[in-house]
Amino acid sequence: MTATKRGPGGSSPDPSVRNRVLDAFVQLVESKGLAETSVDDVAKAAGVSKTTLYTRWPDRRSLIIDGFRHVSVLSPEVPDELGFVEMLDGILSATADDIGATRIQVFAEIIAAAGIDPEIAAVDRQNHASWTAIVEEMIERGKRSGHIPADRDTHVAAEVVQSIVTMRQLHRDPTGRPLRDLVYQLLTEETPY
Repeated sequence: MTATKRGPGGSSPDPSVRNRVLDAFVQLVESKGLAETSVDDVAKAAGVSKTTLYTRWPDRRSLIIDGFRHVSVLSPEVPDELGFVEMLDGILSATADDIGATRIQVFAEIIAAAGIDPEIAAVDRQNHASWTAIVEEMIERGKRSGHIPADRDTHVAAEVVQSIVTMRQLHRDPTGRPLRDLVYQLLTEETPY
């Protein structure tokens, strides 16, 4: 491990270690699955010692939680001047790029782990709440612009959009209607089904 001296007797860890470890974690979970990915495997793949790894992640659970955060889609910054249609396109493309990339297996495995581990579930809820807020803001902008019916329940619509986008990505379903068209119809038509 490379260290940068802070002063007599002190050093700060190499900032690249975190990304190397988390990237190795993601690659191993993609290839072997979460259950078969050990801390030893991650340390070896990242090119760090187990001591270095355990200094930052004291146990496997903390590594999994940080790994989840590493692959989770974070809410993008949304400029105030962005309209509903541009925001919809941005959210869908960010989600497709982030979730639909090579990290889909990791994302699915960690969602499953969230079902049995309260700490991982808390991270999952935090990520979900972050995306819910951004999708709800998009829906409110659509209501203000007249694209979305004013009486549409914002929270329910956000949950429906997130569910459809997530399931399409998790199932890698390129068939049927293009995702953007489906979401646009669900949000904008009086009777979307």
